[in-house]
This record gives sequence, C-alpha cells and structure tokens, in this order.
Amino acid sequence: MSTTLHLQATCLENQYALRTIRMIELVDYLKKARLSYVKASQNSKDKKQSATFFAFAKERILFIIQLQNQIKKYTKASRFNANTVARTSEKSGRLDFLSNSEVSAVHSCIEQEQSIVSIYRQTLRELPLSSELEMIFCKQLVAVESAIEQLKD
Repeated sequence: MSTTLHLQATCLENQYALRTIRMIELVDYLKKARLSYVKASQNSKDKKQSATFFAFAKERILFIIQLQNQIKKYTKASRFNANTVARTSEKSGRLDFLSNSEVSAVHSCIEQEQSIVSIYRQTLRELPLSSELEMIFCKQLVAVESAIEQLKD
C-alpha cells in the first residue's frame, strides 16, 4: 500500500516538474520574443508599426510575470527544485537580427512567436494542467496567434 502511495506521489511530482520545466521554457522564449519586439520597435520607421511592436513587447512582459507566478506556485507545492530546472533550461542562445531592416525584424518576431505557439500547443496537448493554468495558457496562446496574424498583414 505504501509503495502505491509513493508511486502516486512520485508521478505527481513528475507532473509538477514537467509543468514547471515547460513554463520555464516558455518564459525563456517569451523573453526572446519581447527582445525581438523591442528591437523591431526601435528599428521601425513607421510610428504605428513601432507602437504595435512595443505593445506586443509589453504583452510578453505580462505573460512572463503570469508564468513566473505559476512557477513559484508549483515549486512551493512540491519539493521540486526550480534552480535545477533553470540550469537545464539555459540551452537557448541569443537572438540576433540579420540586419536592421524592418522585414528581417518582423520575420524574426514571427519565428519567435511560432516557437512559442508550438510550446503552448504541446503543453496543452501532453500535460494535465490545472484549470487556472490551462486558462492562462489558452489566453496567452490566442494572443500570440493573434500577434502572428497581425505581423503577417
């Protein structure tokens, strides 16, 4: 009986760990996307487009904060060590623009956002999430997909 309880606890801790890893991965990608939008905003000659890029950058900051709050919540709920995950998630490199042109900036932003969309979809499809976390992921996914559509126009 105690072995079954131990296995259930281990399985639950693994789910917490996977959720936390996925959220940390999303935070990393969202930080890159924010940087892309800031650079695109700075390099854009069109004031309206620059404002749009800046608004997307601010939105990514809000997403990052929401996910960081969830990460804190999940790491408190389990004995899972967030520092270990943070070390393993530092595999992504710096974002570089090929040139300062607006076209390459937009293309870079779209690529960042598409990576983020795939992580959201994979997480929603593969991991059991709390209703609160699922709602956050769905809202953020819709906003990111909307940003991609706006960038493509």
